[in-house]
Amino acid sequence: MQLSIGLRGNLWDVQRVISEIQAKYVLMDFEEKDENGKMQKVKHPVNIVFRPFIIGELVFPETALQTILATIHGKSANYDNFVFNQARKYLGFEKVPDYDGVALPFPIWDKNVEIVPIGIKKDEFGVDKSGSKHELI
Repeated sequence: MQLSIGLRGNLWDVQRVISEIQAKYVLMDFEEKDENGKMQKVKHPVNIVFRPFIIGELVFPETALQTILATIHGKSANYDNFVFNQARKYLGFEKVPDYDGVALPFPIWDKNVEIVPIGIKKDEFGVDKSGSKHELI
């Protein structure tokens, strides 16, 4: 079974909840052959798995866009999914542009993780306290 839950709070406290949930074991039924070859139900302990579904923003200057796209596009298919499209519209983002195939990706850990591009929003340009004009990231 899969039960979706939401967690909100201080990062350290959320991580502790996740760690404690994952440390719990429950019994799961398996069908196995006994010594006579007859199938029987056997209970084995299995730990509870927590698979996070996190929505976050990567914040970077526009000049790094193709490198970021190379990093995320190689990790997941470009989703055309109703739920992600609705989330993108709700958050006020545009569709993620295509990766140009030229920039090299950052090497990142991606085992057992799916990166789903949802949307993108350009930063505004402004002047900081020193008088320098740049993206306000």
